[in-house]
Formats: sequence, C-alpha cells, structure tokens
Amino acid sequence: MKFVAFTYPGLESILKHELEQRKIEIEKVEDGLIKFIGDTSTLVKTNLWLRTASKVYLLLWEHKDITDFNTLFDIIYNINWQDIIPKWYQIVIHPDSIKSELTAIPTIQAISQKAIIKKIAWDKHYNSEEWKKIEIRINLFKNTLKIMLNTTWESLYKRWYKVWTSPAQLKETLTAGIILLSKSKNLLCYDPFCGSGTILIENAMIDLHIAPWLFRNFMFENFDWVNKNNLEKEKWRAKTRQKDKNLNFIGTDIDPHILKIAQNNAISARVDKYITFYKEDFSKVKSKENCDIITNPPYNKRLQIDNIEDIYNKLNNELSQDNVHGWIITWYDEFKYLVNKKFKMRVFSNWWDKVKFYWK
Repeated sequence: MKFVAFTYPGLESILKHELEQRKIEIEKVEDGLIKFIGDTSTLVKTNLWLRTASKVYLLLWEHKDITDFNTLFDIIYNINWQDIIPKWYQIVIHPDSIKSELTAIPTIQAISQKAIIKKIAWDKHYNSEEWKKIEIRINLFKNTLKIMLNTTWESLYKRWYKVWTSPAQLKETLTAGIILLSKSKNLLCYDPFCGSGTILIENAMIDLHIAPWLFRNFMFENFDWVNKNNLEKEKWRAKTRQKDKNLNFIGTDIDPHILKIAQNNAISARVDKYITFYKEDFSKVKSKENCDIITNPPYNKRLQIDNIEDIYNKLNNELSQDNVHGWIITWYDEFKYLVNKKFKMRVFSNWWDKVKFYWK
C-alpha cells in the first residue's frame, strides 16, 4: 500500500525524519508532501504519531500525462470503490489542479463524482447527504494525477487538547515543525507571548514523547479493511513510551483571560505540571539565563499593538546574549532590520499569513 502525508512547504525534511524514526519506507519527497509505503499498521502509526503532517491519505492511483476528461473519468471509474470506502457515507470530492492542462476545478469535481457514483450506483447505501462525509482527493500536478482517500478526516493540526484558542494562534503542526527544526534541548523554556500556550504545550509533548493524536478519532476507524486492534495496540504502546522529565517551561502574557485558556489547554494535554503561566509585561521582563526563548510575538495584524517596535527591539537584545538561544515566528516584516546578524531565517505560511522564522 502507498500513502501520502501532506505538510507545510519547508517542513518536508522534518516530516521525513519523523517517518524515518518510525522505520517507514519513504518512496519520494515532493513539495509539501511525502509518499511512503506500508500496510494498515503503518496507516495507524502515522496518523497517531506524525506531528508535522496535516493529513494522511491512502494513494489509490497515480498516473502521468492526464490531459483529457475522458481519461480522467475512466481511471476513476476503474477503481473498486465499493471495496475501499465504507457504506452510509456521503462522498465528497476535493479536487485541485496546478500547472496542468485540466484546469476547470468544477468540471474535475463533477466528472470525478460521476465516475464514482456510476461505479457504485447499484448500491443504495452510498451518497445520502444526511450521512457523514468521506473525502476523496483528486490531485493534478503537472498533468500527473493522484487519487487519494483521506484516512484522517479532520486536519491533524486540530489537536485534541485545544479546549479554547486565541485569535492569533499558530497551527499546531507548524508549531511542532518549528520546535523540531529548532532542536531546542534546554529543560528551561520561556515564551513571553504565550497566548493559548501552543508553543509550550507542543514543546512539552515532544520532550515527554506524548503522541500528538492519542485522544482523537480517525476516519480509518470506519474502514472494514483496517484492523481496529492495530489502533488499540499502538495507543497502548504510545502510553507506555511516555517519559517524565524535569521540565521548567514558563509562559507569560498580559491578558489574564488568555492565560486561563492556556492553563486549561495544558491541563487537557496532561502537561500542566511542567508549565507555569503567569501575567507579565514583556517590557518589564528581566533576562532569564541559560534559557531557550521560543515565541510568536504580536505583529500588528490580528492583534494591534502600540509599542510594536519596542517589543522587537527588546526581543533582539534578549536574544543577542551569548547564553540565550532563541526562535521567533513573526509576520512583522520590520524585524529584519532590527535582528542580530547571527540569526538565520526561513519563511512559512500560517493560515493566510506568510510568517518568518528566525533562529540563533
């Protein structure tokens, strides 16, 4: 069986490392995705453990040089859909086309839907709009067609511990990728703009080896061809492999309401004993020696800040110290003129924003 895991462009190397840690055979790394090989236990393992993947798909078919709609219809129709998708589910087609001759997304969607329905038309148990949905992704890139079945359903950035969110949060998959990219090893970690606590919680879960998807359900649990015992076994293994460390993580913010949200999220994630949240204005913070600073400061977009330049000047001063390591994720473009020359930088997308990741 072949699978596809999608990730943020720029995080392919991190996702590749995650798969290699699980001893999963990688077939190909492409922009924003990795193809890998395995069986149904691989499907379970990757959905449960991959921190930087957005979704895991079963690759049903891949074919080059798709340039006409008749060929598209025939290929989709020839798949044995009744053996793959469960009954009592509404089939939802998600098409996309990049640098391909077939560019009409509505037509691609309609033809794909027509081919699948025609194949299973004899069975009344499919396609009622009143039932739960199952996603089929039709991906065209440079005329190469990938037909994929979503085994995850809701995107994996929707962590189970998120009781509440903040208006300017990072996606959890991007946050985990940045933490893994940072290679932070310090037991003392500080986020002076902690918001709903995502950075500190993800960092703690990584250090403590807590599976990011231990307490959620997946679409593949509805597939008859997936052994449900595999999921229970893998969850049991995940619980037995959790670690305990003397972590001392600190999160501060000026908003007491958002700090309460962060505390509740940490409790939900079972890492609250490792993280201390309290109200503090960053302008009054004294230097914390031998401390890693990882933060997503405000950048005057979704949250408006009056003293934005002062904040970034102080951040630069704090992180310029030799005994402090730091990682900053920000959309604030002016920071590039303030930042210490020792910093490196990469660009990622977070929701609708292009964010820059600085590290030293």
